[in-house]
Amino acid sequence: MAVSLPGPVLTLLRDVMLMKYMNFIAFTMLAYDYILTFSDEVRYIWRREWRAGKVFYIATKYPAFIDSGLFLTFWFDLKLNAQGCRRIFNAGTWFMTAGTIIAEWILCMRTNAIWGKSKKVFVPLVIFVFIGGVYAVKSLQSSLEWSLSPFPTISRCYINVTRPNLLYTVYVCTMGKEFVIFALTLWKGVSQWKTSRSPLINTLYRDGVLYFFIMFAISLTNFVMAIVGPKVRYTGYS
Repeated sequence: MAVSLPGPVLTLLRDVMLMKYMNFIAFTMLAYDYILTFSDEVRYIWRREWRAGKVFYIATKYPAFIDSGLFLTFWFDLKLNAQGCRRIFNAGTWFMTAGTIIAEWILCMRTNAIWGKSKKVFVPLVIFVFIGGVYAVKSLQSSLEWSLSPFPTISRCYINVTRPNLLYTVYVCTMGKEFVIFALTLWKGVSQWKTSRSPLINTLYRDGVLYFFIMFAISLTNFVMAIVGPKVRYTGYS
């Protein structure tokens, strides 16, 4: 005898399946990009001597494969228990945060270069980026309670969000960090525009502004969707 599930449950399961396969698609795109750029990476990165730029490149790029693999395990390993789900999810978020902080460190170095290597700018900026990233992850992890899912073939674990408002801090912290870096870049850019218009300076400012608008738009969209979108209780990182 066929069993018909309530509409809200079907909507929830649809959203969970969407998140699940979005994670898979993201990993596929990451692997595809790596294959396309591998020859250039060997030529321009691996055959060069070890310097700070090479270290930062590797430290930013390769943790993405680790956290993506962890989240795929979270979604597709049907043998996980609730504690296993929690450990894998937490490990994935920490690896992802580490890669993000390193990438933002590079942006801090660029901003510091624009400001003439000022420690008064660089040190507070790095501290702000680090504390913001750690606080966002701790807020996310502390707001989740784990149990086994009643639909284990779709999602092995069920997550109860005990403090939904804390989830918003993840996106607020990200937008805050991006806005501070953008404001510092714009402030210095306006003051230097009349005195220096070299191609390098123009590139630094152009890329900085473009990065801000793209990343801020993504973070703002996530923030809005967290407020008005469906409250999905099964999760992985998407």
